[in-house]
Amino acid sequence: MQDFIEKELLYKEEIRQLRSDLKASLLEKAKLQQQYELSLQLPSFPITTPPFLLDSSNNSLTDPVPILFLSDWHWGEVVNSAEINHSNHYNLAVAHERAEYCFQEFLHFYKRILRISSKGMVLLLGGDMVSGEIHEELSETNEIHTLEAVTDCAGVITEGIRLLQQCFEEIVVFGVSGNHGRFYQHKRHKKRNSSNFDAMIYSVCQMQFKDDPRVRFCLPKTADCYFEIYENRYMLTHGDLLGGSMSDPIIGALGAISRGDQKLRKRQESLGVPYDVLVCGHWHQYSLHPRRIINGSLKGYDEFAYQHSFYPERPIQATWLVEEGMGITVTHPIFCD
Repeated sequence: MQDFIEKELLYKEEIRQLRSDLKASLLEKAKLQQQYELSLQLPSFPITTPPFLLDSSNNSLTDPVPILFLSDWHWGEVVNSAEINHSNHYNLAVAHERAEYCFQEFLHFYKRILRISSKGMVLLLGGDMVSGEIHEELSETNEIHTLEAVTDCAGVITEGIRLLQQCFEEIVVFGVSGNHGRFYQHKRHKKRNSSNFDAMIYSVCQMQFKDDPRVRFCLPKTADCYFEIYENRYMLTHGDLLGGSMSDPIIGALGAISRGDQKLRKRQESLGVPYDVLVCGHWHQYSLHPRRIINGSLKGYDEFAYQHSFYPERPIQATWLVEEGMGITVTHPIFCD
């Protein structure tokens, strides 16, 4: 008898719960039906939001500035593909092809794909444009003498600038010297630029446009080059002075670049000329960071990188777009192979 009473109470509780659930379901159904009927009337509702107007106080019509960063061409060097598992090869013929493609791709991206109407652009020359002869093995294996590489490389850059002039009315060129172009085997701190083949290349190019006001060169005597684009402050340096003899095979060049960047920022702050973005080459490891832009190389993977087990990187050069009030808005790596 007791079991019968307990079962009856249990059934009554289940019936009560089912009735409660049914009532909740009916209420939810009625609510959904009301929302559905209301949604059918949305097209007839008037739009009360005020129209968006162009903010005349914000000069948003200012031209964006495209930047092309060329560095680490190592003109005249030969990379033997057989010594690096056929992952890359490099010589003068290849260098000419890659350099021309770099200029062509820059124009193709900004003028035909993005279709920007900018009248001006910035060209950065970051050093190590020639292979040089700072190591005995380079003297023995370079395809041509360094002076020949200087005139040949300067001719290519000059033709590249003339190509850029077909799409841009004004071109500003900034240049710094690298370590491979130095006249001497050992690094010197006195007269770094005046005793460097990179600076010689830039001077040859500058002479080609000495009567053309549309192309302006800024070639400081310092190892670094500070410049501004709108409110963005840049520090261009080759990268060899940041510290560290070579990249770590695990973390790459990040550690050396980060430490060097910190020291350089402290120096610039103490001089009253701080910068926002570091721009450098040297490490042959392409990387874009909000505060650092590291260029790759035109040469690509070589025997040195292979034997130190560095990660293979394709020939690559950096380019980006700067807009007033926003800074860097577009980046586009140019793969040159």
